[in-house]
Amino acid sequence: MRMDEIDFRLCLQLRENSRRVYRQMADDVDLSVNAVHMRIRNLVDKGIIDGFYADIGLNALKGSMNILIHGFSSFDDIDGTIEEFSKDDNTSKLITTSDNYLYIHGLLRDISEMSGYVEGVPEIAGMDEPKIFIPDVGRTHAPDITLTTTDYQIIHSMHEDSRKSLSDVGEELGVSTKTVRRRIDKLEEAEAVDYSIRWYPVHSDDFIGILHGDMKSKNRGKKLSS
Repeated sequence: MRMDEIDFRLCLQLRENSRRVYRQMADDVDLSVNAVHMRIRNLVDKGIIDGFYADIGLNALKGSMNILIHGFSSFDDIDGTIEEFSKDDNTSKLITTSDNYLYIHGLLRDISEMSGYVEGVPEIAGMDEPKIFIPDVGRTHAPDITLTTTDYQIIHSMHEDSRKSLSDVGEELGVSTKTVRRRIDKLEEAEAVDYSIRWYPVHSDDFIGILHGDMKSKNRGKKLSS
């Protein structure tokens, strides 16, 4: 299966918000709701979309930080390397490209974990010259929030199926749909919940590339022309 432009746009919308309603997506790509549903179902059947998930948003994890480490791996057994990182609670994503080039995305609970992670990742990955990047996530104007036990339970209930109906979540937790909706609204307003998809475009017949580069400091913040 090859993804066309519409498939790609649908995947990007779901990566941003996997609870996005099909009517909105249909309007954005100028298709019927049924056509969008069939396309997404096909993407799931082909393994390009491997699930819709909900997780705790970064704004709820005070003091946490993202880190990206990338470089060439000297190891031949990349599958074994991936298996090792799957055991690491701090590693949220690993991407492999040609010539054993790895991108490893970590989520650290606080800055005190950075030193150990920066030293440990290259050793596990066999990187002789790792490059370390700490993304600037920017400031958010979302209100502060302290997650309640119910909030954690709601997110956990939706973790493996972010498109689960709120009535099903309420029934599972023994609370009313109104309560679930009220807590979800607060979580979303505070950017304390993250909805996305597990996206594997490599399962399509498309050629997937990654482009990255270093920008001179004087050009940072400038809009790049297309």
